[in-house]
Amino acid sequence: MEPCLIKWISERGCWSCELCYYKYHVIAISTKNPLQWQAISLTVIEKVQIAAAILGSLFLIASISWLIWSTFSPSAKWQRQDLLFQICYGMYGFMDVVCIDCEILKGTS
Repeated sequence: MEPCLIKWISERGCWSCELCYYKYHVIAISTKNPLQWQAISLTVIEKVQIAAAILGSLFLIASISWLIWSTFSPSAKWQRQDLLFQICYGMYGFMDVVCIDCEILKGTS
């Protein structure tokens, strides 16, 4: 329906309806071909921040996956009884909470 309206308006040369005199407000939107997009320039600090966010997200995914696997996997039963494993488990859990909290705070700022 919209292409028909635009064609009617362009042929008529008037932006108002000839029956009810409603004035149409049409905004022309043009988009560029993705091959014509310009590259954005990033500072070294911004590149480091992006790399840190990507690596931190990968760490978080790997850490949570390991925590879930080690909690429920029958083959990890011996690990759950080891003191060093329990310390690492606690440290990974704490780091995951800190990473999730940093992501939430970064999203709200």
